[in-house]
Amino acid sequence: MKNRTLYSIIALCIAVMLGACSNNDGKCHKDLTVRMGVALYQMVYDANTGNFVKQPYSTKLTVYGVDNDSILYKEKEMNSFEVPLHKTESISQFVLKTDQATDTLTIFHTNTQDFVSLECGCKVIHSINTAATTIHAIDSVGVRAPNITKTGETNLYVYYHVY
Repeated sequence: MKNRTLYSIIALCIAVMLGACSNNDGKCHKDLTVRMGVALYQMVYDANTGNFVKQPYSTKLTVYGVDNDSILYKEKEMNSFEVPLHKTESISQFVLKTDQATDTLTIFHTNTQDFVSLECGCKVIHSINTAATTIHAIDSVGVRAPNITKTGETNLYVYYHVY
């Protein structure tokens, strides 16, 4: 009986100590910025089928926000990337610069606050209403998944001209 009580007290102490060691220190440890995922493609003519087919497109790209000093990607070879949208404005613009030309990608979006926790507060999630682009190197743009609730998903397709 004494051993059982002693084991119960030890188990209770261990449980209290583990609970005290949890990560609840009153600080937010989550990334509250969601990013829009963009995938690059080209429509290439397939002579065998007689149809145009979508193919991933990789290019050396520099990406930065309009009216923003920060370069998000500088001359990086890639076929996809992620960018943060404005949290307080409903229009976000990005410059996409390749070796051939420079285009501006414009995203019209709605912002909504999403409660995360007491420590973290809210994060801003976005819903893409429409997207537009200049057509120098880019042919067109298409919305794949309009709701941007987390990073790591492809939300937008950008189609480049075939040279």
